[in-house]
Amino acid sequence: MKICIINNLYKPYNRGGTERIIELLIKALIDQHQVLLITSQPDDYKNCQVSGRLTICRYNPFNLYYILDDYKKNKLVKFFWHLFDLFNFKVAKYALADLRKYQPDVVMTHNLKGLSYLIFSRIRKLKIPHIHFLHDYQLIDPQASLRRSGRNLSRRGPLLWLYGSITKALIKDPDLVISPSEFVLAKHQRYGFFRRSKFKIMPNPALMPLAIEQKRRSEKIRFLYLGQVEEHKGVAFLIKTFKEWLSSNATLNIAGAGSQLAAIKQQAASDARIKVLGAVERQEIDRLFSENDVLVVPSVWWENSPTVIYEAYCHSLPVLVSDSGGSKELIIAGQTGWVFRSNDMSDLTARLNEVVQAKDSLNRLGENAYKHVEQYSVKHYLTKLLTLCQSLKK
Repeated sequence: MKICIINNLYKPYNRGGTERIIELLIKALIDQHQVLLITSQPDDYKNCQVSGRLTICRYNPFNLYYILDDYKKNKLVKFFWHLFDLFNFKVAKYALADLRKYQPDVVMTHNLKGLSYLIFSRIRKLKIPHIHFLHDYQLIDPQASLRRSGRNLSRRGPLLWLYGSITKALIKDPDLVISPSEFVLAKHQRYGFFRRSKFKIMPNPALMPLAIEQKRRSEKIRFLYLGQVEEHKGVAFLIKTFKEWLSSNATLNIAGAGSQLAAIKQQAASDARIKVLGAVERQEIDRLFSENDVLVVPSVWWENSPTVIYEAYCHSLPVLVSDSGGSKELIIAGQTGWVFRSNDMSDLTARLNEVVQAKDSLNRLGENAYKHVEQYSVKHYLTKLLTLCQSLKK
């Protein structure tokens, strides 16, 4: 089968979990299938490189700035960037030409912000079976991932309403929409997206280790936060709660980079139990999971289906998550982790106490987590996905 995957970013230009998911998917697909990846780059205008069964075509959108620099820009610059991004005719022209040349059996679109939303219409023009994957709320709100709280999506001013209306008109109705969480799909359907599309809930693929990881437990429970250090991720809220908790039976390690890193280092400096590690290399992540006992995902905005939860499960770590968004759908309370009310210090404190009380059961919970994530292995995910692709070709 010839498959085209389109996403705004791909290594070495990474931002988060979506790029890791696509990398896993491509590695699995090229064992038996031809894959064309269309993505962006900050340099040159266009180049295509072939390596075995994988062809990567990269375009420079020549917008006001490259997408990875969006956090540096003011609102006015972002407004014009997004306007051009919606109707980037040149990128759409190149995508159309590559689709015609490659003639894929199916197209899988992911995040198109930073390329061109006109690509949706070019896929329809060629009448290629089309699967769209929902990774966040970019079709509803282009800056959703940079906001403090997903609640902002409910207070839609005229510009957000207009943006959502335009993206809805551009994407129309892909043949199939795949979402890793019911929560995110429901939000899009609430705003009128995908009225005629089929849809499927499929949690993201996970790269499984060969065996359950046996933990070397310490006297204290070692909590880990791993991710972007941004306000909407709830890191400052987590530190504040942990400092007021005053338990001597726990430590907190915070790993990641972001605009709030300096602020949280200062916030945590007065508590010896909290260690801020800053940015970590990809190869260090396995070690972090091995040296900690519980992952914390304290987001105060609407998450989708965070990759870091799957990774923690693969390393036999139970997870403590806020109920904001789709994260809670991955948790079996009391068996693979715990759920607390988002931005609620008293409820988070209660769950932290539960974790301490369950110290002797953490190995069992870690084993449960590993067994639970096995159903999301890349192998199982790929089998389901290819079956769906075949059904669209009929």
